[in-house]
Amino acid sequence: MEKLYEKYDKALPRYTSYPALPHWNKALNPFIWLENVNEHLSGAPELDIYIHIPYCKKLCWYCGCNREIAKSESKADPYITALRAEWSFLLRNLGSASKLKIKSIHLGGGTPTFLNRSQLESMLEVFRPYISNDFIGAVEIDPRTLTDEQLDVFKEYKFSRASLGIQDFDPEVQKQINRIQSYELVVETVSKLRANGFKSINFDLIYGLPAQSPETVKATIQKSLTLKPDLISFYSYAHLPERIKNQRLINADLLASSSEKRALYEGGRQELLGDDFVEIGLDHFAKKGSYLETALRENKLQRSFMGYTDQKSKVLIGLGATSISNTPSAYKQNEKNVKEYINQITLTGEASITTSHLLTPIDQEQNLKIQKLMCTQRIPLTENLNPRTALKLNQFVIDGLLEMKDDCYSVTEIGNIFLRNICAIFDEYLEGQTEQKRFSQSV
Repeated sequence: MEKLYEKYDKALPRYTSYPALPHWNKALNPFIWLENVNEHLSGAPELDIYIHIPYCKKLCWYCGCNREIAKSESKADPYITALRAEWSFLLRNLGSASKLKIKSIHLGGGTPTFLNRSQLESMLEVFRPYISNDFIGAVEIDPRTLTDEQLDVFKEYKFSRASLGIQDFDPEVQKQINRIQSYELVVETVSKLRANGFKSINFDLIYGLPAQSPETVKATIQKSLTLKPDLISFYSYAHLPERIKNQRLINADLLASSSEKRALYEGGRQELLGDDFVEIGLDHFAKKGSYLETALRENKLQRSFMGYTDQKSKVLIGLGATSISNTPSAYKQNEKNVKEYINQITLTGEASITTSHLLTPIDQEQNLKIQKLMCTQRIPLTENLNPRTALKLNQFVIDGLLEMKDDCYSVTEIGNIFLRNICAIFDEYLEGQTEQKRFSQSV
């Protein structure tokens, strides 16, 4: 196993999109983007919405998200105004606005629960006329900032899926990453969520944090399982202090070596699989009977910029600083700087496009292959494979990462650890490149 890690541990994309963001061609301007959105909404005027809330009350030293630290909720007032204006601008430019249906809203961050009740209401009320009957509301929650008033708003809008930032329950690990939250607080949070209509609860856990050991990771997972989340995301900590300044506050001497980090993952993974969870693609585990496990079993699993899901519209609209939008043939990202985002909206009503990509027919074909592989862990033998790709697939078979089964290449249990490597054989943008420091290590 160690030889496989040595062979395949490379810097690779996570394939939330193909091509990966550093390879986008920046081919869109606002007019082309809106034309593209209208084209894909013309048949079925349905969309999903992602809203980025960048504010946090405390700095977590490990965090690589786009966020600002602010003590007062009033800091977010101009931002909420800008979000509403960005949505209004979009509506004015959609030919199907009168028939529009919002299938889902995902609140991410930062910390969505930084916002107080009135701010949440002000933000969400503009979407109310367009919410579909089968609407799904999802929100990322910091247990330290969740209030009963926020829960009232989520209940009013029928939010039913929550993701809690846990990371680790060990007090020393929490101290080393500057995120102190007790197990008792999480117990209380989970109880309140369930009492307010949340049917699915995900825990975000991280391995590779300072001061972690196989014992602390095992204890964190065991404590997590007592609260019966139906989903658990088990992410690798990427230590990139040269790019993420706050990570310089991490005591690097307490970080695990590569082999120790792999042991943390293997131990945690086996703990999860031994408790009636199944592995869902990359980094995700789902309880049998949960909506993600059901989607996997019924071959309906899908993947978006927010991760795995059972329901995805053709069009995703990202609102707010750094948010990403996509259609089947285009991607675009908003201005990243929060202050600049607010200023642009105030002046023009729209956020500038920081980067973008117009997918070529080959891009669309390769994207479909990668996303199917990410969701099904299979590559049909009927795929049009060039000799180079076929040769690499055969090498994966020799190494035990793939097996021939039912007229397809199937990813093995060991192979799932190296899923990003398998996907990378379809990535034509990596061909001939030797410099991949923009990506995290694959395993």
